[in-house]
Amino acid sequence: MLRLVAGTGALSAGPDNVAAVASAIGYSYGLAFDGYGNLLISEWSNCRVRNVSRTTGIIRTIAGDPVGLNCSFSDGANALVNRPYGIAFDPISSTLYIADRYNYRVRALLSVGVVHTVAGNGTAGFAGDGGPAVDALTAGPAAVALGLNGTVYVADFGNYRVRAIGYVGPLSAAASCVAVAPAYGYVSAASVPSGATVTYGCYAGYTLIGIANRTCYDGTLSGAAPTCGPNITTVVGNGNISGLLGDGGPATSATLFVPSAVAYDPLSGRLYVC
Repeated sequence: MLRLVAGTGALSAGPDNVAAVASAIGYSYGLAFDGYGNLLISEWSNCRVRNVSRTTGIIRTIAGDPVGLNCSFSDGANALVNRPYGIAFDPISSTLYIADRYNYRVRALLSVGVVHTVAGNGTAGFAGDGGPAVDALTAGPAAVALGLNGTVYVADFGNYRVRAIGYVGPLSAAASCVAVAPAYGYVSAASVPSGATVTYGCYAGYTLIGIANRTCYDGTLSGAAPTCGPNITTVVGNGNISGLLGDGGPATSATLFVPSAVAYDPLSGRLYVC
């Protein structure tokens, strides 16, 4: 049975903190569900991402301007986005990835409402493969998908490529935990005794520290710290649009025309591109 879950049929910027079916939404190009079953909507024309509660049906803005007018850029709490397109939710880190189309960035919304940039420096173009993702140039990211080990695939629309934001560094090593005060609140413990033995690795661009059966992010390490990316590289497409070429050959030699959707199949390890 088909039923309405959000929107009134009017193309405008409806209010927050009301029933989703009583709040107008703009053009929307991305949907996802978070770890609690809430529906997430990428509202392109109103420069915001909204959350429809599974239990109450109430809608609210979780990224971007709640009024739907300010289409610019800022990180942190109350962050702004500029024409968000595709979105993808990572249940492991409770992170929502946003293809921030006209900020030429990929953004990450953490579980406590803080947004930070994981790829793109805000300049349109193509550059940066093999280097830090935050220094790279993109040309209007249109979609994001999650792969294994925290890899984020990006449909780089105007560059006719699919690019991968990968996280490099040691997966397990010893270090001394001076204190753990995660910037984004991923653990309930306020601190860990100085000198505690921990293991660390990299996931989703953070230093991941394992202490007993708990996990925290962005802890402070003494000694040799891991080298966590993320780095960016092209995995599909050669940047040209001269016809349908490359089937049966290396993916990076193929031609794509404005890729607008990506999906990763964890069972087969295949990446699908539209």
